[in-house]
Amino acid sequence: MSAVVYPSPLSSQLPPPSSMAPPPPPAVINVAASKLVFASSVANSDLRSFGPQFAVDGVSSGSAAEFFRSDSSDRAPWLSIDLGSLFTVSKIVYYKRRDCCSARTVSTEFRVGGALVSNSLTANQISANELVYKMEGPSSTTATVTTIDLSPPVTGRYVTLQSFGQGSDTQELQVSELQVYGIPAGMVRSTYLQPSWVSSRLWQGWSSNSVPRMYSPVSDCSLLQYGVTYANDSAALATSTQPDESACCQACYANPICIHWDFELGSRVCRLRGDRSVSSVAASLLTVKRDEGRVAGSRNGVSTYVSHPRYPPAAAAAGALIGGTSARWISSLPTAFVPFANRVKASAWAYTTFYKTVLVPPAAAADPADPTTAQQPHLNVTLTIVADDEAVVYLNGQQKGQTTGSLIQTVLRLTLQAGSRHLLALQCGGTGGPAVVMAILTGPDGSVLAYTDHTWLWL
Repeated sequence: MSAVVYPSPLSSQLPPPSSMAPPPPPAVINVAASKLVFASSVANSDLRSFGPQFAVDGVSSGSAAEFFRSDSSDRAPWLSIDLGSLFTVSKIVYYKRRDCCSARTVSTEFRVGGALVSNSLTANQISANELVYKMEGPSSTTATVTTIDLSPPVTGRYVTLQSFGQGSDTQELQVSELQVYGIPAGMVRSTYLQPSWVSSRLWQGWSSNSVPRMYSPVSDCSLLQYGVTYANDSAALATSTQPDESACCQACYANPICIHWDFELGSRVCRLRGDRSVSSVAASLLTVKRDEGRVAGSRNGVSTYVSHPRYPPAAAAAGALIGGTSARWISSLPTAFVPFANRVKASAWAYTTFYKTVLVPPAAAADPADPTTAQQPHLNVTLTIVADDEAVVYLNGQQKGQTTGSLIQTVLRLTLQAGSRHLLALQCGGTGGPAVVMAILTGPDGSVLAYTDHTWLWL
């Protein structure tokens, strides 16, 4: 099976500097198999017969049990799969109940994104994930299989189904099997702080002695930032020589306290770095800076959202802000829009730096007949940004401006050298939870140079 991958405008901006041939593309496989799964309810509270674990067990049961079935009292039942990391999803295959009663499931929405949906506290985030398919009305055909091709593919960690128009004893969300096909697209660190939070409060279908305590780290090196490094080499956890940047990335995953890494292309020196939260000293030493001779990576992939619950509906859609691109709200956590009192992790004031390298193309070719149109070395570009609560913009380490208020669209004019790579960093602060930001960088002709999406990293 093959799939066409639609990268962001920047994901293929430069070939890897390494002299080694790039690895073959990863296989497109069912990435939902045996993953952690949640549901809003279970029929008759019978997990052994109708628990959500049956939706990803690899078996499309033809019996009257061993498939997922919501409770008939649930007015808008949902099922949510945590893929464990970022995946670019190109296809979803939905197997309905096989023995009977297919018409009980009506008006089902399928979504993919970065917003965690795991219980009643996080269920309000469902609409923050991207709607990829909507199945209207009940189906009178039992055991049907619905194949949903996502074109372009959508990147996210969570896949949800939600059915509407429920509430009687003849209407339920029923899933015999759900397959999600995709390829790795980056790492997002787990939100589950304690095993008890996972095991005791969620409809997830495992017996108490077999609940997975936490996902094993997903070793994925998809997100590489060329021309970026972290300051203060002396603060590295470990230093070694590696054959290439991929090996350096793998060395980080082999170290249990490594979160960030950078690789020096000339000397092949690999430096592993810890988290900013380890100590105040680590926080002051770990900063990001531009360096053409290095490539950096991190386990800190961002969580993405297609909407913000407190941003005006007319402007909430990404297209309204940036003219139809795939920009997303980004945050360091998948629980950005969980009410403060119920948030899994929150602090009085939390700062997060989101960063991304941007390659500015050469300026338009000069007209040889007109010397006044000689190619210019610099371009005047526009950064449009909205932050919750605030964002300070840095370009190649230099502060260039900041947002004028929480959730107020701010426009900044910047000058970039054409044909060069630049480091764009957004230092964001938020009260009552993690910072959230959406931004778009456009050229003088309105072309999109960069926007916030799953390819950004944070520290």
